[in-house]
Amino acid sequence: MYELQIHRDAEKSFKKSPKRIKEKILECLEYLTKNGTKNLRFPIAPLKGKFKKYSYYEIKIDKDYRIIFRREKDIFFIRKSGTHNSLHTG
Repeated sequence: MYELQIHRDAEKSFKKSPKRIKEKILECLEYLTKNGTKNLRFPIAPLKGKFKKYSYYEIKIDKDYRIIFRREKDIFFIRKSGTHNSLHTG
């Protein structure tokens, strides 16, 4: 079992997202709490640039929606979420 700590900004953007994205986000977060990142159906990639230093990763929920997180032992810290352009990740 894993623990999730969701930053307030990420939580706000979850609420603003479209319904189909919300469903995918909930599925992803439930899977993270139960199984971690092992065999997650959404692609995961390490972030480059200034985020690389702190070992941040992104989960690609949709072609344009991302969740940025880092992991320490059994805790996932969800830092940001939003569209690819709003996060300035590429």
